[in-house]
Amino acid sequence: MKRFLLFTLVIGLFAVQANAGMWELDAPTARLFTQLSTISTSQELQLVIDNPGTLGSTTYYEVAGEFGADGVIGTNDGVYGETMQLAVGFAGSIDDSLGNQVMWIGKALAGEFAAGDTLRIIIANDNDDTYRYAAWYSTDNLASIEQGTSLDLIADTMGSVSVTTASGVDHFGFTIDLLGPSTSDDFHTSVVPVPGAVLLGILGLGVAGWKLRKFA
Repeated sequence: MKRFLLFTLVIGLFAVQANAGMWELDAPTARLFTQLSTISTSQELQLVIDNPGTLGSTTYYEVAGEFGADGVIGTNDGVYGETMQLAVGFAGSIDDSLGNQVMWIGKALAGEFAAGDTLRIIIANDNDDTYRYAAWYSTDNLASIEQGTSLDLIADTMGSVSVTTASGVDHFGFTIDLLGPSTSDDFHTSVVPVPGAVLLGILGLGVAGWKLRKFA
C-alpha cells in the first residue's frame, strides 16, 4: 500500500504537464522570447541568458555594451548581474519617469491554443526593486493584449502567473512593470524551474519512500 502511495505521488508531480487544458512555459520556448512592446525607447530587453548567468553561460540575445556583452551571440560574454533563481534569465532597462511603462516579453505562437486553455509561467524577480508580472496573450497580432491576474514580487522571490485564453492566440508571454522604489532600473527576471529543482523533488520522494519501507 505504501509503495502504491509513493508511485501515486511521483505520477502527481508530472500530472499537470499531461493536462490538455494546462500549458506551462518550458526553457526551450522561453529562450525564444524577445521584447514585443514598442511603447517607448526608455525600456529595452538587453540580455537573454541561461542559468547561472555568469561568464560563459549560454546566451540567446544580447545588446552590445550592456551587462558586459558585445552583441555577438555565441561569444559567451554576457553576464546577468544577479543571482538567477530559475532557468532562463532576462535583463534590461525600464524607465517609468515619463509615466508607467509596461514591457511585453514573449513570442509568436506556432499553432493555436484552444479557448479556455490556461497558460502558466513560473517567474522570479532576481532584482532588488519590486516588480509586477502578468501572463498575457494576443489574438490581433499585438494590436492589444489580454492579461491574467498580476503578481507583485519583492526582491529575490518567485511565484507563478497565468491567463486563460480565447481562441486564435497568435502571441503570448509575460509583462514586466517596475513598481519601485526607483523610477528607472535595470531589471533581472528569470522563468522556468531549473531541472535540478525537479530532480530534488524526485529525490525527496525517494527519501520518503525509503522511510516508509524502513518502518513498514
